[in-house]
Amino acid sequence: MSAQVTLQTVVRAWERRRRLSAFVESLPRAMIPGTMLGAGLALYSRLRPGVEDVTAVTIALAGAALGVLVLAGWVWLRPRTLIDSARWFDMRFGLKERISTALELIDGRIQADAGLAAHQLDDAQAVAGGVRAQVLLPFTSDRRAWITVVAALALLAVLIMLIPPVSAADAADRERAAIAAAADQVAEILEDIAADPNLSDEERGPLLEALQAQLETMRDPNITLDEALATLSEVEGTLSEQAEMAQSEIEEQQAAEDAAANALGQGREAAPGQSLQEQIESFEQSLGQTTDEQLAQAADALENAADALEQTHPEAAQALREAAQALREGDREAAAEALRRAAEQAGQSAAEQTQRAQQQQSMEERAQQARTAQEEAAESSSEPAAFSRPEEGPEGLGDAQDGAQGEGMFGQQASEGETEGEGGSSQLAPPDDAAQGKNNDTGEAGSGSQGMGDGAADLGDDASAQGQQGSRSDNPDENNPDGTGVRTYQPVYSPRFSVEAGDGEDVRLQADPGAAPLDQGEFDDNPLGESVVPYNTVFSDYADAASRALESGYIPLGMRDVIRSYFSSLDPAAQP
Repeated sequence: MSAQVTLQTVVRAWERRRRLSAFVESLPRAMIPGTMLGAGLALYSRLRPGVEDVTAVTIALAGAALGVLVLAGWVWLRPRTLIDSARWFDMRFGLKERISTALELIDGRIQADAGLAAHQLDDAQAVAGGVRAQVLLPFTSDRRAWITVVAALALLAVLIMLIPPVSAADAADRERAAIAAAADQVAEILEDIAADPNLSDEERGPLLEALQAQLETMRDPNITLDEALATLSEVEGTLSEQAEMAQSEIEEQQAAEDAAANALGQGREAAPGQSLQEQIESFEQSLGQTTDEQLAQAADALENAADALEQTHPEAAQALREAAQALREGDREAAAEALRRAAEQAGQSAAEQTQRAQQQQSMEERAQQARTAQEEAAESSSEPAAFSRPEEGPEGLGDAQDGAQGEGMFGQQASEGETEGEGGSSQLAPPDDAAQGKNNDTGEAGSGSQGMGDGAADLGDDASAQGQQGSRSDNPDENNPDGTGVRTYQPVYSPRFSVEAGDGEDVRLQADPGAAPLDQGEFDDNPLGESVVPYNTVFSDYADAASRALESGYIPLGMRDVIRSYFSSLDPAAQP
């Protein structure tokens, strides 16, 4: 068998080994989606009906098999030329492009004489024969991926063997129980309203009729959960509407009483915070001190107060009008009697307003009770209480994952930078001085990075120390760390420069009047900055680097004479 056929056979065998290794390594990751989907469906069937165990197992197995088929197609069916495979193996095995160069000579991509090509093929065949592909291309696997697959299958098995799925009958029973509990809540609300002393007969009758109709709907044996939830929403709406009506009446009566109190207090001193009844009683007591000339003003004040109470307190408004008419006629006794009746009516209105406030509060509580019953019915019918999920907790884990991801990203960038630095090295090593200068620059850059890290650490330490100092500020002894006593804070002048500081005016700096460039160093002998290093002083460094490259055996034999003659022609000593 020729060296050409042998070399191609070896590369194809390596390629099969590489594909098989990639398939084995990615096998568990291809099975994760299917197994996780099957376990998720099995868990869902324990919460709500609709998915059988056979379906969950079938989907898990079919999904895993489909993932394996997709992986096999991706690994084994992708085309890859023999040259590309050889280049990959040259990099992986460290063969210094021997195999790819030999195959390019075979294909005719590189033109060379027969002797050089034969020597290259023999060298590549010898190197390829010494490669242990079983060691350099081992069969590895992702342990974490296998753990995920096994955990998903274990969860699926535990759910199937220990926890029965939720059937449609179980869901219907839970819905019936939830509807019955909600109906009991509505019946309790109905009984409370029937015995509520704050409601009048005119208000209680229509409210009881509406709630009774809704209760009958809730107790219908053919009612569905959605219909029951809608009925509970209607119950809540009825009670909330009654509470809003009571609140509106309270606000209207309070506004009318405030307007009447303001009208009665005009032109006379009144204690702040007095109720309407107290204002009327104070007004009635002040009639004995009112002159005949002030009676007309008092009558006008009573008329204004009566106008304010006309809609909400008609009886008190009528008594105030009678008192105003009596004052205009000069009958103080009749006016005082009418004012006493108006004060009595105002007191009754205040009691009714208090009762109305209690009614409004009780209606709000019953509306909240109906809302709670609706929420409990919806929750109890959707999923069992044993599968309650926590609402808090994953935020800290998410932050930790974000931090780990960021750290891994920076580490990946650093590793990529090192790989590129290694892969991009030249065959001809640079001179020692240049390499040393480059290393020094790299060291300085590393020192700068370290300085940045130290600065970030200092900022973190300052923030931590500041937080600790703020938490210990209650102890005065801790504000004296050096034992010299507590010193008064002296602010340091630190001006701020903002765009708004100068009322929008631009600040212009004056240029150098000489307009001469600023130079540093001595430029008398070399004003243009050209290199003045003698060529013969650096040639030896480059010649030594070329000699080391020639002796290393990396440069092909056919190129050694060319490189040696090239550097020999550059030797300053050989030039005339």
